[in-house]
Amino acid sequence: MRSFADPFAGEDDGANCLRCGYLVEAAREKRGLLTCAACG
Repeated sequence: MRSFADPFAGEDDGANCLRCGYLVEAAREKRGLLTCAACG
């Protein structure tokens, strides 16, 4: 099961993919990428 980042949770600072909406991997987010590995 893939997860989502909750924008309303104070402790959740993850980003959601701009294409599919699932959680972007932390390593990709650190490189400035806004899509998950599945979307490329």
